[in-house]
Formats: sequence, structure tokens, C-alpha cells
Amino acid sequence: MFWWQNRSNRRDIEGALSHLNQARDEPSASLTRSCELYFHGLNKLWNAHARSEGEPNRADTTAFVKLLQDLPPKRAELLLQRDELRGLIELTPAILDHSVLKARGYMPGVTIGPEIQREASERHRKLKRAWSNSQGGGPQAVNASLLKKLSELLFVVRSNIAHGEKTPYSPDREKARRDEDVCRTVLPVLILLVELLLDQPSQKLVTYGTLRLGESNASLLESVPGAWLDCLMKGQLLEEGGLRFFTSNPGGAAIPAKLLISEALPEAWPRLDSFEGSQYQRHLVTVEANQAVYVANVYETRSSRRVG
Repeated sequence: MFWWQNRSNRRDIEGALSHLNQARDEPSASLTRSCELYFHGLNKLWNAHARSEGEPNRADTTAFVKLLQDLPPKRAELLLQRDELRGLIELTPAILDHSVLKARGYMPGVTIGPEIQREASERHRKLKRAWSNSQGGGPQAVNASLLKKLSELLFVVRSNIAHGEKTPYSPDREKARRDEDVCRTVLPVLILLVELLLDQPSQKLVTYGTLRLGESNASLLESVPGAWLDCLMKGQLLEEGGLRFFTSNPGGAAIPAKLLISEALPEAWPRLDSFEGSQYQRHLVTVEANQAVYVANVYETRSSRRVG
């Protein structure tokens, strides 16, 4: 059981999901904006994790490190084997820490010299060294070091984004371009981290309407073998013209539903998204099943249709 599956952590997890769902709802947003929203979500997670361990005042950097290092060993190994992480490690040019550039007198439009570049890219080079040391199935301590270096580099990206492109001199368009280029590689890593931290929500679907077993469109899930659990989700459920419309609300009523857990779901999402159409949007929500909290996908009513 993951640390966050305890009912006492449910509100914290829902706070994180609100940012992740916002990222889904802004498909035309810049990569930098999408990363910003994912970092907001991760921020909620690392603070909740710190509170669950009895250390609510942990510094953000330490809390992020501890969150990643608390990944179950199999999930950590999966992270270390994925192309998303390799892409970040091998990214060139290396990620620069803007706080270092600022401390060294960097100004927009001024070429960054090799000495300053080396100093500002130290976090990225440390991750590369930790990656090299972890190859060949290194011990768990080596993996812990790699996860630490990964979280520290991602924190640099978070801080760079938070700083923005404004300076006392002029807008730093070059920094904005660098941030967007970096986020093209960082965003898949953040998506993967959320997937592993929250026990693979891409493999979970909450059904409350015609997709349920025995209902008129249950055939759409016949090719998706898996386990079905009774669950409770919170929100508002309306029926109109034979269709059900669900609006998630952590303070809403408990609504009975069915939770499908299947490794085949990721391949089915394009087909299911197309079937649900424009009246619904796929969001992440918490549900309760077997006295534990799960994070799963649900087709929620689009905001333009919501009532009350």
C-alpha cells in the first residue's frame, strides 16, 4: 500500500490532482506552463508526504528528494530504465541554473561564457555522473543517489520557471526559449513521475454509466481484461436524455461506481476518448475501494455543461 492511499491523505492528493487536471485541460498551453502545473501538483505531493512522515516543515528540496526516494524499489527501477529519464540525462545543451547565472552577473543578450556555463550546469552534470554509476544494476544506495540528483535537477527547472523571463533590464526572451526547450524533455519525465508515484492511474478507470458491466456500452471494454472493484467517488451525478453526467467534488456526495484496473487501458484511451466525445473530459480523481484510496481516470462532465 502506498503512503498516500490512507484516507487521511485524500484531500492532499485531490489538491495535487487539481493541478494535473488543469494541465490536461490546457492542451494549447506552452510546455513551460504544462511543466509549471505539474510542479504545482508535485509540490502538493511532496508536502503531503512530509506530513505523513511527521515532518511538515521539511524544506521543499529535501521533501522532493524524500518523495522520490520513497518510491517502491520496483517503481524506482522502472523509472531508471525509461527513455524519458535517459532523454533528460542526455539533453544538450545542459540545463542551466538561472540563480547561478544571476549571481554571476548574467544579463539578457550577453553571451554566457564557458566558465559560467560549467558552474550553472553543475546539477545536470551531477545527474549524469550518478546515472553512469548506476548502470549495470547498481546497489539500492546508488539508485537513491540517482533519485536525489534527479530531484535536485528538476527543482532547478522548477525554480527557473518560477523566476520567469522578467529582469530589471528587459524581458529575457532567450531564457524563455531555453525554458521551453528544456521543458520539452522535462514534461515527459514529470508525467512519468506522477504515474509511478500514484500507482499508475493510467491503468485505472472509474465507470458510472453505460460503460459499466451489463450496461449498453460495456462491449467497449470487452477487449480490456482486468479486475473490477466496487468503489465510491465524490461529486454530483445527473441524468439527462438517458446519459449520466458526473462532476467531481471532494465535498460532494459519495456515489457508487465501478473501478476497472487493467494494464491494457493505456492502449484503449484514444478509443474511449473518441467514444465519450466533446461532452466529457477525462480527469484524474480519487476513489475509495477496499478501504483504500485510489487515483483513477473518470469521464467528467465538461465545465460548459455543469449545473450548480
